[in-house]
Order: sequence, then C-alpha cells, then structure tokens
Amino acid sequence: MKKLASGMMTVVFLFALSVSCLAQEATPEVMQRWLEPVLGDWYSTKGNLALTVQEDAINGCPILGGSELGMLYPSSGTLRIAEGDHVRSMKLEVFGNDMHQYLIVDDTLALRRSLQAEHFESMGGIYLGMTEEELLHYYGKPDSRTQDNGMVRWEYKADKFAVIFKSNIVVGVRLYAGCDRHFDRSGLGAADAPEAYAEKCGMAEVRVVRAREKGVSVHASIGSGEYIFFTADYVQLSVYDSWLYS
Repeated sequence: MKKLASGMMTVVFLFALSVSCLAQEATPEVMQRWLEPVLGDWYSTKGNLALTVQEDAINGCPILGGSELGMLYPSSGTLRIAEGDHVRSMKLEVFGNDMHQYLIVDDTLALRRSLQAEHFESMGGIYLGMTEEELLHYYGKPDSRTQDNGMVRWEYKADKFAVIFKSNIVVGVRLYAGCDRHFDRSGLGAADAPEAYAEKCGMAEVRVVRAREKGVSVHASIGSGEYIFFTADYVQLSVYDSWLYS
C-alpha cells in the first residue's frame, strides 16, 4: 500500500508540475513570436475599432506578460495588461487567413481585420464572417443548436443545411446530402462531385470520400482565406484549412 500511495503521489506531483509549467510566464522571445499574427488594428462586427495590438501594448495599455501561449497557428494565449491601477488578464485566440482572420477576446468578443465583413463565396446570401443577428434576420431561428468542438452548429433541417458559429460569427456553411441549395459564386451544391469543385474553383485535385468512408477530405483553398472540404454526408465552406478545427 505504501508503494501504491507513493506512486500516486508521484503522479499527482508530475501532473501539478506540468500544469505549473504550462502557466509559466512566456519569455520575451516567445511573446514577440506569438504576437506577430495579432499585431495591428481589429474591428468589431459593427465596424468600430475595438483593439490595437502593438509589440508592447494593447490599446495603449502596457503588456506585462503572457502565459499558455500556443506557438502553432491557429493559436491562443493569455496576456496580462496594465489597465490604470489594476492588472487585467485577457485571453486571445487568433485564427483564419486573408480576409477571414479573426481574433476572439475572452471567448466571447469576435473581432475582424476590416471595417466591413468581406467574403468570396456564399450560400443563399449566408457568408463566412456573417453574424448571428444577420442570419436570424434573413433565415429565422434554426430547428436546433448543437455545441460542437467549441463552436455552435445551427441546423435548418427542412432545407438540409447548417451554419457553424464561433463567438457570434459564421465560420462554416454546410450543405447535407439531398440539399437542393447551392453556393452562389460557383453554382455547385451537395450533389456535385469534388472533381466539379476542383475544376470550377481552380483547385488542386481533391480526394474523393466514398460513401462508406467516414473520413474528411483535405481542405481545398478557393481563395481569400476560404476553404471547401467534403465528407460522405456533406460539403462545407469553412474559414479553417484543416479538419482539426472544423
């Protein structure tokens, strides 16, 4: 029993040590590297300048340090900034590319790089970067809402499509098999083969996902930071370039 207790204490100690290491302050070099894709101005979905990130300050407030900074992109981390006479911890998550680069503040506030939303492809007027309020205005409430990998999927079951949100902005538009809708620019839909998308959108060859497979195709770029990928059950427009984040 003593050996078992000792072993358990060792496991607990190692776990506590690993957590402690994750929360350690980042070095100046790590901070500089992490901040690179975040530097510059960020606007709210209303078009207001909300955040200006500099190498040493956010909205003029000095950056005191950072922790849990992921070094792979997309990335997230927590910064400590001096706001007046108190210190604020601010969680930031940056993802996307080109016109679809976004910054999520404290898991709630979604910011973008441009004054106005920009997009390349859309489906029935639904585009990447659209807000929940805008979708509700044009399409009404969904039949269901499902939490999915840190996002929320709105299902419009009668029309066989879904819209995926992250912190109030559309990051995915999904057309299920049998959906008679199509993407506005390409004119293609769920019934069209990946090869048709490759030809129409000028993409490299897209691996076909057979009906009996449960995999996901590569995320093929269609330009402007937008991607298309396929499964046996649906085709999806996304801001993500990998299935790991979709």
